[in-house]
Amino acid sequence: MSVAIPDFVILLAEDEPADAHLVKMALKENRILADLHQVVDGREALEFLRREGGAFCRRAAPRPDPA
Repeated sequence: MSVAIPDFVILLAEDEPADAHLVKMALKENRILADLHQVVDGREALEFLRREGGAFCRRAAPRPDPA
């Protein structure tokens, strides 16, 4: 059995659980493989992006290429 590798890494900043659930369901229904990280506010999102130990910072956050 092979393991599916996500096509995208998505950081979802959403404080409403119902809205976050809708996003998750839309990804699933459209067969979009994504490594989804959910945070509840902008502060947690910035912590994730800055690698400051945010709630969902389990691995290095992806960074855009500045070139």
